[in-house]
Amino acid sequence: GPLGIDATGRLYRRLPTIQKNMNIIYLDEPVGAGFSYTEDPRGYVKTIGQMSEAMEKFLQQFLSMFPEFRNRDFYIAGESYGARATVGISHLLQTTNPDEVPLKLRGVICGVGFLGPILETMDSTQFLFYSGMLDERGAQLFSERFQLLRNLVRSNATAALGLLTKTIGAARGPRSRHTLFQNLTGYNSHSSAIVEDTPDEFKQFYKFAATPEFKRAFHVDEDRVLDAQREIVTFHLAHQDMLADISDRLQDLLNGQRVLLYTGQMDTLFPAANLEKYFKSLSWDGAAEFRNATRKPWYTRCEPRRFAGYVTSVRNMKYVQVARAGHHAAFDEPAAVYDMMDRFIGNGRPSCF
Repeated sequence: GPLGIDATGRLYRRLPTIQKNMNIIYLDEPVGAGFSYTEDPRGYVKTIGQMSEAMEKFLQQFLSMFPEFRNRDFYIAGESYGARATVGISHLLQTTNPDEVPLKLRGVICGVGFLGPILETMDSTQFLFYSGMLDERGAQLFSERFQLLRNLVRSNATAALGLLTKTIGAARGPRSRHTLFQNLTGYNSHSSAIVEDTPDEFKQFYKFAATPEFKRAFHVDEDRVLDAQREIVTFHLAHQDMLADISDRLQDLLNGQRVLLYTGQMDTLFPAANLEKYFKSLSWDGAAEFRNATRKPWYTRCEPRRFAGYVTSVRNMKYVQVARAGHHAAFDEPAAVYDMMDRFIGNGRPSCF
C-alpha cells in the first residue's frame, strides 16, 4: 500500500507501491478476517466454494456501486491463506458467465501460498535442520510429529488438526503453551529463518489499528478488534477446506490465465522447496516444460546490482523465489516484490519508485 509504519509507530509514505500504477481493492476475506464480521454463525464459510461465491457477490455489489470500474483489466492476488482464496475466486470467474462479473481477468498472483496438501507443505523438518534451526534430535522429533499427523489424519482429522496447532506456529499469551516448533528452535515467530520474533513494525501496526483515528478513517465501528474472530474463522474452515485438494482449480488456471507464483527463500512455514515440489507435481499443459526449466537469477530494475531471487518462466506461468524473504515476503523484501508484481502486471513496462 501507499503507507508504511516503522518500528517506532511512525507513518511514512511507501515509495515502492503498486498503487502508483493501478487501483487496488483490499478485501478482508473470508468473513471474520481482519475487521470483517458477522453476528450470525451461518455467515462463516466452510469451503473454498462458499468463500469464492461470497467474493463474487462482493464484486457484483462493488461494480453496482462503482460502475466506472466495469470491464477493466483485473488481477487477483493473495498471500499465505489468501493465495487459496485467490485460486478459488479466480477459478470461479474463469468458469462463470462474464456478464455476471463484468471484469477482464488478466492475471492471478499467489504468494507464499497454502496451496498444496497441508501436511506436506508445512513439514519444514529438512529446511529447519539444514538452516541450523534444528539439531539432529530436534529434526527427528519434528519429523516424527509430522508422521504421527499423517497417520492420525486418516482416522481422526479433528484430532490431527488440533495437534497441528500445537506443532507449528508460535503460541502467545500468559496461558499459552509453546508449540513444538518454539520449544525446539527457540523462535517465537514461525515465518523466517532470519527473524526470531514478531517484528516491531507488526506490533506497531496492530497498536495503530486499535486507535479510534484509524477506525474512523477506515469506517470501522470503534468496538471492533482486528482479527478478533480468527479462531472462529479457522474452526469453520478446518475440516472442509484446510484438508481439501484445490489442485484441479489451480491447474485450470495455469491452462487459462497468466499466473505468478512466488515463494520466500527463508520461509519456515511453507518452505520454498516444499511449494516448488508441489508446483512440479501439477498436471497442466506446461507441466513437463516447468519440471525441466532452468531458473534464472533476477535483479530488480531499480537496484540492478542487488540480487533479488530466481525466476522460472514457462508459457503463461512465472515462478519466483524471493531472496532473503520469509513468509511475509512483501514486508521482508518490499522493493523486490514491487518489482516482481510491476513486471507481471505491467508486462515488462519499466517503472521505478
